[in-house]
Amino acid sequence: MMKRWVVASSISMVFGCGSESSNAAPEPDAAIGDASADSSDVVDGEGGSDATDGTDGTDGTDGTDGTDGSDGVEPGSTIETALPIALDDTYSGSLDDPETSEVYLAFEGKAGDAIRVSAFAKQDEADAFTESRLDLVVTVLGAAGEPIATNDDPWPLDSSDPDVVTVLPADGTYIVLVSDCHSVYDAESCSPLDAITDKSFEVGVFSLEGGTVEGATDQDGTTANALPVAWAPDEVGTYFIHDIVGTFAAPEDVDVYSVTIPADLNVLSGNRAHLDAWLQPVGLGESLYGGNGASASATVWLTDPDGAGGIAKLDQSNFSDLDVSDPAALYAPVTSGKSYFLHVARSAGDPGEREHYVLKLAVGNTYDLPTEKDDVANGVAAAAEALTAVEEDYYGLSGDLAPADGDQDYFSLAVPAGETQVEVTCAAARIGSGLQGFTFQLTKSDGTLFASAPESATESPYADVAVPSGETALTLRLSASGQSADVSGAYYECGVFFYTP
Repeated sequence: MMKRWVVASSISMVFGCGSESSNAAPEPDAAIGDASADSSDVVDGEGGSDATDGTDGTDGTDGTDGTDGSDGVEPGSTIETALPIALDDTYSGSLDDPETSEVYLAFEGKAGDAIRVSAFAKQDEADAFTESRLDLVVTVLGAAGEPIATNDDPWPLDSSDPDVVTVLPADGTYIVLVSDCHSVYDAESCSPLDAITDKSFEVGVFSLEGGTVEGATDQDGTTANALPVAWAPDEVGTYFIHDIVGTFAAPEDVDVYSVTIPADLNVLSGNRAHLDAWLQPVGLGESLYGGNGASASATVWLTDPDGAGGIAKLDQSNFSDLDVSDPAALYAPVTSGKSYFLHVARSAGDPGEREHYVLKLAVGNTYDLPTEKDDVANGVAAAAEALTAVEEDYYGLSGDLAPADGDQDYFSLAVPAGETQVEVTCAAARIGSGLQGFTFQLTKSDGTLFASAPESATESPYADVAVPSGETALTLRLSASGQSADVSGAYYECGVFFYTP
């Protein structure tokens, strides 16, 4: 079975290391690590309540037994016959024909309300990408049918059930449209139609901590008045994902959040603590990740109170425009028990009508990207660090480079028996690192180069090539030509996957 790479969790997670996405994914932007799949809300940077499950709404409406209206149109099948749903409530229904069935729900909202719409067809983590259930898409519409926000697959990609957070532009009635991928996208982007046997779903509309978003009166752009992020604990040593929702009061507006890494964070042996900031896709793009309707991309950077300048920085506009918004995420190594400042500013561009941003923030560890064991010893090909597969046929790694010292990192990878193709995806600046001119090279056992790829502001290094005949081990060489003047982080992350087409 061909496994797909997707940019997700702690940089981009290499999805398919045990799970296969039911949707065609965009070109990969790297390999990645771990984070909790649940979430708590932080609006204005203040602690919020858990609202991502969609199961905490009260007395959800059952829509499975809809009856025909007087004109023969089934209630909930059109905008005009949309069924009412209250905020913080859920609705249960079915899409009997995934290619044509649609369900419309109506709720009341006010300008500036931050809301989440989540739909659920999968039952639990074990079948988060199962093809036997609906491949849902949710779209938030204005009362006249104008699009406000849409989503097929969430970001991070921890399921194929959609989840979107947006800020409502005006007082009035809004519509939630629930459909299957087959009625929205080309069939090749969706789960196989004939595999869908369970056509039931649940959808919820949730307010986020009172529906107010960050504004100029709440945060003045200084670290002295940074808005604190309070992590909600999950299991021992792990914490729920946090939603941060804000607005840009002016093109030059900057919002600052104070983020303390929990001292008891569970960090796996051989890994390092990790802060992940997933920038939610903007606009109303055509990608499977959709868009939250925002008219501007965001630039985020992480600073260390103990040092000058930033340690990580990412500009979302390098990943998206308002027509097609691809996923972007800042992933940065951090220290447990330490505090940092997360800054959010508007990327360059003309102001629009919906100047908001949405981040999902998580703290965890690099998970399937173990850190290099000795940054000095692996500096020559003859002493390449031998990697151990973290999943069947998959190697993950992370590390640091010192370009000013001519530092290079070499890793040796055994080719799994019978596999004939190798796929490599890496990232440095594309996940917030200050490394410039980052490049990977793949060589045969005799040192002959057979694949390489450089990183640019808009493209991550990626290659999918045949394993040279007779080779039982390959060498991966990583290098960078320089370091950003204002970003001190010198880290990178890579994933290497062997397979047979």
